[in-house]
Amino acid sequence: MSGVAEGGSGHEECAEVWYDYLAELFKSFRGEFWLERSRCDPCVFWGRSADEAFCGAVSIHVDDGRGRGSDAFVEWFQAGMEEQFGEGIEWSRGGKREDFVGVEWGFDDDGTWLSQHKYIENELKEIELSKDRFKQRHALITEEERDHLKSLVGALRWVAKTLCPESHLIHLVTRSAHDQEATVDSLRFANKIVRILKRTCKDCVWFLPRLPPGEIRLLSVTDAGEEPDSVHFDGKWVGGKLLMAQVKGDQSGKVDLLGWKLSKLPRVSHSSFDAETIIAADGVDGAIGVSLFIDEGLFGQKPTLLERREAQCEGWDAMAGRKEFNVQILAQTDAKCLTTRVHALTLDQGMRKARKTDISDLKDGLELGVLEDVDHIAGVWNPADPLTKAASRTAQTMGRLREVVGGMYVAMH
Repeated sequence: MSGVAEGGSGHEECAEVWYDYLAELFKSFRGEFWLERSRCDPCVFWGRSADEAFCGAVSIHVDDGRGRGSDAFVEWFQAGMEEQFGEGIEWSRGGKREDFVGVEWGFDDDGTWLSQHKYIENELKEIELSKDRFKQRHALITEEERDHLKSLVGALRWVAKTLCPESHLIHLVTRSAHDQEATVDSLRFANKIVRILKRTCKDCVWFLPRLPPGEIRLLSVTDAGEEPDSVHFDGKWVGGKLLMAQVKGDQSGKVDLLGWKLSKLPRVSHSSFDAETIIAADGVDGAIGVSLFIDEGLFGQKPTLLERREAQCEGWDAMAGRKEFNVQILAQTDAKCLTTRVHALTLDQGMRKARKTDISDLKDGLELGVLEDVDHIAGVWNPADPLTKAASRTAQTMGRLREVVGGMYVAMH
């Protein structure tokens, strides 16, 4: 890298220069395949065959890279890199486990495994408390203890990237780290989470199965928590969302859990209907970006609005024979009040103006075709439920969430 940047790897612009160099290098690769830079994420390059069919993908992060593809594409890409850099590249092929920024990855023909049990065992440390300090549970923490708490919360938030079922606990302790009235109880709670994770971490494996051939669609499953009763409540409820990929019509139940999020809602809620609507619309909003990204990879880049307009002025259709949305989204929620209003022909006259906008956005999604449906699922089987409620109340749905993390999900209505 330093040779390319002509100044050493310590310069701020070195990473950008290195990226530009790699982008030009990938553009120069020719032969049986070629690489196309993604418009959605410039750090991703799609592998295309001579007939422009998708055959693989490569993502880069400074001087690290990761990708998958057909055997022929992988061999072609490896040959091109070795021709440029010789033996200076370390390759890791499928079937081998490797550590990458605190996450252990495993690849084989069945799919991909991600685990952080080594990071949990080696890096997560409890905050030291003397016996006397441990008993002072209602005493305010000192600034030194707050620094230790923030450090531990940072490590827990890093672990949360693969521990979806434990996200609610980590969210609670994160809030306490920024509470000016945090007590020793907050330190004890953080230590308790560390003990729980160390006890269960070897079973916490995030599995992304290789989906069968077929038409890909996305699932956005959301749930809103209960109205907080804290004196610090600012009107924003807590919402949780899961984003999965599956194959339409597949009866095996295989899904790829692409991501999840637990956080305060972006807007104030006055009722459970408000909260459920906001998190559902937010889930769909995030899913649309992922849908466009997958669509671009599998089906190629679409003409921009400017290119379409120029084609229209020239008397031809730049989108002729192409669908606007090839990867649809199925939104699922346990709020019957929401699904009923989305499918109703008219809006309730007494509905708040903000909720009318949210409902209309979902209706527009159905009309445009990016949304396949807004589906109602049973609340007692909603896998997003444990993201927003205490573990003592989610024994049944927690099992469902662990199934999703393990790569299996079948909606229960």
